[in-house]
Amino acid sequence: MHRRIRFVAGVVALLMCASLPVYAEDDDNQEPVGGIKFAAGLRQGFGELGNAFDLGYMGGLEANYHPTALTSAFGLGVAWSVYFGRFGAGDRAVIDETLKLLEMSFGLRLRRRMGDEELRFLTFGGGLTIMRTNLPVPPNMERLNAGPYLGLGLEGHYKADTMFSFEVRYGLLTNGPGSLSLILGVAFVAR
Repeated sequence: MHRRIRFVAGVVALLMCASLPVYAEDDDNQEPVGGIKFAAGLRQGFGELGNAFDLGYMGGLEANYHPTALTSAFGLGVAWSVYFGRFGAGDRAVIDETLKLLEMSFGLRLRRRMGDEELRFLTFGGGLTIMRTNLPVPPNMERLNAGPYLGLGLEGHYKADTMFSFEVRYGLLTNGPGSLSLILGVAFVAR
């Protein structure tokens, strides 16, 4: 079952990569349109989830598309992500297993350009997350959870085709296990 989930996640990631447009122009001042991000981070659950499991780590891929003109201060785009995570048991007397998760998200991102000279952006996003775990997790004690997320981040352009990012994400906002994630990423951008 887990191999099938990982296979599906890999296929989704490849499809995300193939869906990004590639432009022939080579202008270093042109704003990035889309990209593939390799990301890793930390996540802490809240409430019952935070009591049951310790701070965990995550890794995954994100793809985004922002068709923003160079002169625009704001741009609206879409983002897809696939993350894998692992969390140790917080209280070994209650739970003696490691929590593993697969999370897929799709959402909208508003990007605000900061400054005229450098390509730096403030991002705000939200959307839907589907999360599958190997163990039932509080508060509803289910393995499959879905709900909205919100994220706030910074992106900085480095050289011609690379961006570094930092994002703080909270989700699931309703009807599921709430957690806060700190995610660092390196994106390779298409123009």
